Formats: sequence, structure tokens, C-alpha cells
Amino acid sequence: MKNAVNKSLPTKMLVPLWIANHTPCFVLVLFAASAMGFILVALVRKIYGHQGNKEEEDEDEDEDESSDEDEEEEQEKEKEPEKEKEPEKEKEPEKEKEPEKEKDQEKEKEQEKEKKQEKEKEQEKKDEQAKKREQQKEEDRKNEEREKEKEQAEKEKEEERKKEKEQAEKQEQAKRHEPEKDKEKKNLEEQKKEKEQAEKELQAKKDEQKNAKKQKKGKEQKREPLWQVDDKFS
Repeated sequence: MKNAVNKSLPTKMLVPLWIANHTPCFVLVLFAASAMGFILVALVRKIYGHQGNKEEEDEDEDEDESSDEDEEEEQEKEKEPEKEKEPEKEKEPEKEKEPEKEKDQEKEKEQEKEKKQEKEKEQEKKDEQAKKREQQKEEDRKNEEREKEKEQAEKEKEEERKKEKEQAEKQEQAKRHEPEKDKEKKNLEEQKKEKEQAEKELQAKKDEQKNAKKQKKGKEQKREPLWQVDDKFS
């Protein structure tokens, strides 16, 4: 198939095709040659460089020994003035340390004051929160009482309206079925009596409600003091 393709292609295209087919061979040859070159260079360096390295190492050791001796001499010279200064430092008075101690003591006192102030502020916050809770409870209680009073007043008004309607209906019926004046008077008297009885009952109910409110207030006043409530909430 390749020969057939090559024959069909022009001569200008045959050379690049031949190169493309044989490039792997060229690459392998180049790789092998470069590897052999690296190996030969490494062997030559090991053979000829071993002797030179020994001479350089001997020279380096001599230089290191001489430099170590020089450094030791310089260190001894530097230590001598330090030894002379040490007794002078030991002779310094302890008065220089006293102001530092005083400063530390002042810092500790300031820290204690700050802690006390923080505790006092926290206690004030707790007291304020307890007062607010008590005020809120009192407001809620008053609102409940007002709502109950409104409901009771509305109920009483409805009862009065019903009674008035009933009385009006009775009067109309009396006028229709009882034309005589005596009977009308009797009905009026009965109605008056009923009204008086109803008023007495309403007054009795109001008195009972007032007594119940007074009893509730007395019980609420006997509650625990503020500091105990504060402890519970804290």
C-alpha cells in the first residue's frame, strides 16, 4: 500500500514522507549517542579529578586549622573586657529596680479598680433589668384589669338593653290586652320592683368584683422582694 501511495504522490512529497517514516530511528540514535557521551565525560572526571580533589582538601584543612586558631585568640580577647565589666554590673544599686516594682504595684491597683468598676456596672445592669421586669409585670397586670373591666361594662350594658326591651314589650302587651288602668298600674309597680331588684343584683355583683380585686392586690403585694426575683433571673 505504501509503494502504491508513494507512486501516486509527486516526487516533491516523497522526501518529507521518508523523513517522517524514519524519524524514530534518528531520535533513538541521537539519544544513545548523547548518553554514551555523558558516561564518558563522567568517567574522565572521576579519574583525573580524584587526585586534584585530594590536594585541594589538604590545603583546605590547613587553612581551616589556622583560621580556627585565629578565631580562638580573638574570642579570648573579647571575653577579657566583658569579665572586667561583670563586677561593675553586680555593684549597681538595687534602687534602680524599686521604681519598676512601684510601677507594677500601681498597675495591679489600677487593674483591681477596673475589675471592681466592671462588677459594679454588671450589678447595676442586673438591678435595672429586674426593675424593668417588675414594671413590665405591673403594666401587664393593669392592662388585664382594664380589659376585664371593659368586658364587664359591655356585659352590663347588654343586660340593661335586654331588660329595657323586655319591659317595653311587656308594656305594649299590657296596653293591648289590659285596657284597664288598675292593671296598668299593677304592671308598672311590678316593673319598678323588677328594676329595683335588677339594680340591687348589679350593685351586689360590682361589690363582689371590687372585693375580688382588693384581694388580688393584697396577694400581689405579699410577693417575694425584688432582690429574690433578681437572683432567680440572674
